Amino acid sequence: MEGIENTDRVGLDRSDPNVALRIRQANIDLELVDELRRLREQLGLSQAQVAKAMGRHQTVVSTLETLGSDPRWSSIRRYAGALGVCINWRIEMQSGLSDLLARELRDCDNETQSDAGIVSSLLERSEHEQRSAGAGTASH
Repeated sequence: MEGIENTDRVGLDRSDPNVALRIRQANIDLELVDELRRLREQLGLSQAQVAKAMGRHQTVVSTLETLGSDPRWSSIRRYAGALGVCINWRIEMQSGLSDLLARELRDCDNETQSDAGIVSSLLERSEHEQRSAGAGTASH
């Protein structure tokens, strides 16, 4: 299986953690489809047989197995089901991005704390004004 490796031709900066993650994810997707295709072949099933089990036309299977296609998850699940397998998900935090995410969460948390401080001040001022107004009317 040929993955997405030569990114210099299209000007992608592999040192950018977001670009590196997208490239890695695309390669994982390609590997998944390639692994399903290899399993189909090992089971001795034709594209037409898998398509029939999926309730789809053979061209759907052909397109799904084509390198660079962007199949729908529902099609991938049907394909896997036709082979008698289940796809499991695993989420991994990527190095470099974890630092970036932590920084963004810290920034977000600081903004949230700042917003919470403003809200708290406004509530305190409002309560103080209500107490003052209540005290003023009680003395009359």
